Amino acid sequence: MGRLRPGVTAAQAQADTDRVAQQVMRDHPTDLRNYRIHPVVYPLQQITVLQTRPLLRILSWAVAVALLIACANFGGLLLVRTIRRQRETAVRLALGAASRTLLRQTLAENLTLSVTGGLIGTGLAAWAIYGGHNLLPDNLSLTNEITLNRAVAGFAPLLAVLTGFFCDLAPCAAALRTNVNEQMKGGRRSGSRSGAHARLRSALVVLEIAIALILLTASGLLRSFQKMSDVNLGFEPDHVTTAAYALPQQEYPMQAQVNIFNRGLLQQLHQLPGVTDAGLTSAISAAGDRITDFVVEDYVDPRGPDHTVAAPIDVIGDYLHAMGISLLRGWYFTEDDNANG
Repeated sequence: MGRLRPGVTAAQAQADTDRVAQQVMRDHPTDLRNYRIHPVVYPLQQITVLQTRPLLRILSWAVAVALLIACANFGGLLLVRTIRRQRETAVRLALGAASRTLLRQTLAENLTLSVTGGLIGTGLAAWAIYGGHNLLPDNLSLTNEITLNRAVAGFAPLLAVLTGFFCDLAPCAAALRTNVNEQMKGGRRSGSRSGAHARLRSALVVLEIAIALILLTASGLLRSFQKMSDVNLGFEPDHVTTAAYALPQQEYPMQAQVNIFNRGLLQQLHQLPGVTDAGLTSAISAAGDRITDFVVEDYVDPRGPDHTVAAPIDVIGDYLHAMGISLLRGWYFTEDDNANG
């Protein structure tokens, strides 16, 4: 990690790391014969939210789909409301009201409904954020930063206005196509116009059902993902705290010195209040941070050549107990399982 100098952009830093990578490969051709270094510069904030961003993107899509369903429903209701008021609209037009005046009235009424719904939704969101922090997953980073700030509070009314405006397009079009003569005579609407309104309502209903099906399918997939997350991992990650450290080689040149430090560290950890078990390992289970692989000489795995590689993992102390790893056969490692045992 590094802090960029003032005025230096991420693109310039990327170019600099590319130059360093080329120099490293050029200076160490023997060691890097089979490797190519491709450096990537990430802002620290992007790394912090790297695991959270996909989840937030999924939630955003779910919210967008729910909003589309609400828009289709809202637009359909406004269309029916406008059709029922066609006689009233015809009377106003006959009395000399301008079409733009009626459109402004319709737009103002519908925007009032939309903005009111947006304000109520913003209030519900504030209440949900206040009471829902404890329901968020533990691995979701920066949960304390989730607040109803000015940007969100300003975006919600803007979204409500835009939603109301686009939902008003169909009702306004229906209002403009009002036949004054037909409505004033009290006759039924012409077949073509009635059919157009029916087709528009049907299109809104079809759109709503299609979007709802998308949301239902995505919810089922998320449910399947939740079941996958509940699969038994073979260890218990709850109530486990991990930390990493590296000893300077100049002060600990011999393995015996490293062993003394590790034993002393474990003794101190066991004395901490609330600690039941403590251990050391070179790679945490399922973390994918193994250092190297090895192949047992003259061993052929019956499952095929892809299963012959194994990863050595060092464990010291009560690591297996601390991780809740069940004993299948044999015995847990003890202090007697050392180089002389």
